[in-house]
Amino acid sequence: MGRGSLVPLVFASICMLLPACGDDNPTKPTPPPAARDQKVNVLTDIETAYNDRNIQKYDARLDDNFTFYFYSGDVGGPIPPSWDRATELFACSHMFDSHYGGHPITHIQLDLTFDPATLTWVAVQPDPNQYPGETWYATAIYYQFHFEAAPDLIFENKPGTKARFTVRNAGTDDAPRWRLVEMSDFGATVVPPSVSLARSPR
Repeated sequence: MGRGSLVPLVFASICMLLPACGDDNPTKPTPPPAARDQKVNVLTDIETAYNDRNIQKYDARLDDNFTFYFYSGDVGGPIPPSWDRATELFACSHMFDSHYGGHPITHIQLDLTFDPATLTWVAVQPDPNQYPGETWYATAIYYQFHFEAAPDLIFENKPGTKARFTVRNAGTDDAPRWRLVEMSDFGATVVPPSVSLARSPR
């Protein structure tokens, strides 16, 4: 009886020592290298951020000096020619919040139409005094959005609308971090004039 009672204790001791046994130089799997950030990732992440209503993901893809340029046909009244990063995030954070305001957005669908394999980027030279030695890249693609707001409002852009997305590398050549630095809308949007989806921060 006494000898048998030691079996569980001895077994437990062996189990505790097992991780220290074996090859003195175990081969550890090498983690795969991190995928290099690419310009097209900006577009896919923006689309996903809208459809998932993820303001953190959207924020992460906007450059510190981001500017949004409205379509000239939309400018007037409460709509300015452009606005900055803070205003863009202010507007989108409320739009993504399904409980915000008197007309909360209950459904968001954004489709950016592009093929990553054939997408063309054009080199853009920014202000050399502000961005010395940098080259930005721009692409113009079609997009379609469909937003629904309570109680029965629908926001849609006209079919065939394009926008230009301009990106810059906020990282290094070896570790690029592509960010959206400018977005220019090339088409009018259909928005009820009595409803404002964005307000300037106070």
